[in-house]
Amino acid sequence: MAQLSPGDLSDAHAEFEGLANCTKCHSIGNKVTDQKCLDCHKEIDELISQKRGYHSSTEVSGKTCIDCHSEHHGKKFNAVKFDEEKFNHDLTSYTLEAAHGKIDCRKCHVPENISNLEIRKRDDTFL
Repeated sequence: MAQLSPGDLSDAHAEFEGLANCTKCHSIGNKVTDQKCLDCHKEIDELISQKRGYHSSTEVSGKTCIDCHSEHHGKKFNAVKFDEEKFNHDLTSYTLEAAHGKIDCRKCHVPENISNLEIRKRDDTFL
């Protein structure tokens, strides 16, 4: 089985488990393509198209999705990898000011704040 699947998907992508779902993320004979990621992550695709947010920043430009996001490492694996200490939140188009600059990232970056993300502009900040 490991020859067909290198491991379980994270909880975030659990709905794509199973051999019948491989081509939802992988093109036959290839690794995951950015377009396959963006077909599902439409909010990120929209921000990139508008040249807004972290994924359109110089920090990310030229990288593939799998350069920073990985899968098949188990159910509890965090598919987002970056150095929280060095991360420049200003690149996201949402500057952390006052109390927001002191809060733990995980207080705001939780599924209920992200799963129904709408791309809209409010007071020149993006959600």
